[in-house]
Amino acid sequence: MNDVKKELVKVAGDMTNSKARIKERVRHQHAPKLKKPLRFMTMSVVVTLCLVSFIVVQLVEKDSKQMAQLFNDTQLTYFKDLERIMYLNEELKLENAYARYEQKLASYYYAQFLGFESTVKEIAAEKFQRYKELQDLPDTPIYAVFKDNGVDKYFATYIEPMLPMFVAEKKLINLYKERYPTFPQTMVQQIAEQDAIRYFNKHFTEEAQSFQEELGLEHYVNIPYSSPFVGTIVEVEDNAFLFVEGAIPEELEQLSVKEIIEKYANATWYPVEEGVSVKTGDYVEVSSSSSVSENSNIERYGLLHSMTIVDPTITTKLTLQNTNDVAQFLQQLNWKQDKASIVRPPDYSFMLDKVRVDVWVTHAKTLRLYALEYGEVNLGDKSSDRLKGLLGI
Repeated sequence: MNDVKKELVKVAGDMTNSKARIKERVRHQHAPKLKKPLRFMTMSVVVTLCLVSFIVVQLVEKDSKQMAQLFNDTQLTYFKDLERIMYLNEELKLENAYARYEQKLASYYYAQFLGFESTVKEIAAEKFQRYKELQDLPDTPIYAVFKDNGVDKYFATYIEPMLPMFVAEKKLINLYKERYPTFPQTMVQQIAEQDAIRYFNKHFTEEAQSFQEELGLEHYVNIPYSSPFVGTIVEVEDNAFLFVEGAIPEELEQLSVKEIIEKYANATWYPVEEGVSVKTGDYVEVSSSSSVSENSNIERYGLLHSMTIVDPTITTKLTLQNTNDVAQFLQQLNWKQDKASIVRPPDYSFMLDKVRVDVWVTHAKTLRLYALEYGEVNLGDKSSDRLKGLLGI
């Protein structure tokens, strides 16, 4: 033992027995657990929270997508069956079935937007009515649509889940009946459905297009083709205006509303849409796709797609310099008293013995004449050229 070691033993004492005890204790002990650094523990917590958040978000998004899914094949099947019932001997037209389905959805969501809610009582009443109608179907080819599943199972699967839609649609129609009390019920329904589709297209176009693509209806359009008509508003009520195609505003100063209607035989009531201001004498272009007849006094009620005010100064007023020559020419014509089909304002007009005569230039450059007292007449090439000379046009 060297001198340094001897000095240490003197200070600390002999450590041989202590070493033996320590070795024995270490041999019988478990390896101590290493403590993780604080930074590592923090990162572990963050990663765990991120994973949990990701899973929750995925579940929420999945649930939201399911809630936002407007269309489903089960409901569409019901509307396919309706098509089969209505057209038993024809091939099913998927586009028609889809159109029915989409219209029901549009009415439902538009009614919700307007604040209509279906009560338990209303749904129960609708359920009773729909189930009774299904039970009352006679044993005819129509019943074959339901016999495979049975009435009860069919009703529970296809009809009962859509009861809120049916209730909402009825409420929507009743609102429009109050809004347009003078309109026929069929037209009231068309107006309500059109407004519902407009709302639906504004808010659910993406979902609709996705479902249409699944069905192979990529080119489906839910806005019907409409035709433009130009004329004058001759009367305005609270929620409707009377439009006469072909009439010009100044005729209100010369003729009564009844006479204007008789002259043009194509007067139509249109709904005044919310936010649109119209007045008697407005010269407008309306776009419409359908109309229905109601009685002999008012010719039609129409479905309005759009309306714009246009310049009424397209008819040139003529001042006759040779009244006798024009009068003699007109007396030789073969006037027809049948109802005229006037689809646009006249190109020219003139007064002769307090009678207004309207003149149209056709695509063939010939002239067509109309006078309320005489009727209408279409001139040939030679007669048209002669009258053009007399009128200076």
